[in-house]
Formats: sequence, structure tokens, C-alpha cells
Amino acid sequence: MENILQFGYFLYGKQENYKILTKLFGNLACLIAAFVGVPANLIVIKRIIQSKDFQKSASYLIILNLAVADFLFLSGTPLLLYNSILDSWNFGLFLCKAFLSGNAVNYLN
Repeated sequence: MENILQFGYFLYGKQENYKILTKLFGNLACLIAAFVGVPANLIVIKRIIQSKDFQKSASYLIILNLAVADFLFLSGTPLLLYNSILDSWNFGLFLCKAFLSGNAVNYLN
């Protein structure tokens, strides 16, 4: 007998289907965020650096800092998606440590 009290049973049926749909929509959301966010942050970074008021205003520096941090985080999204889809890390120990270190620094930024 199946447990019908589990969250998502009435929406998706079995728990395996719920996990698959959650993974699918989560990865799709990350992919869309990366495709929109990386170019958008590059545009923001370029516009702020080209601005004449860049060195006069602290708010430009704060926005630049946020855009760079967001760009760095979203640049690692393809690795996260690959890892999520295959449930394994195939990029070696060095890239694993570098990626995790970069994410840790980005979170502290």
C-alpha cells in the first residue's frame, strides 16, 4: 500500500515522479537564470566601468561588486547542472576543490 500522505502524491503520483519533476524544473530554472544572468551582468559591468561617474560614486562600486559576484556564481552553473543531471562529478579533484573554493569565496562576498 502506498503512502498517500506524502507531499506531492496527489499532484504527481509516486515519489519517484515527484523527484524527477523537481529535478527537471530546478535544472530548467538554473539554466534560464544562467542564460539570462550571465549576459545581463556582463552588460552591467561594462556599463559601470565605461561610466564617467564610476569613481565618484560609492553606489556604482556596490552595484559593480554585486554584478561581479553574480556573474561569478552564474558562471559555475553549467558545472552544477552537469553534476545534478548525472549525479556525479567527472571533472577531477582539482576542479572540484577550485569550484567549491570559488563558491565559498563568492558566498562570503
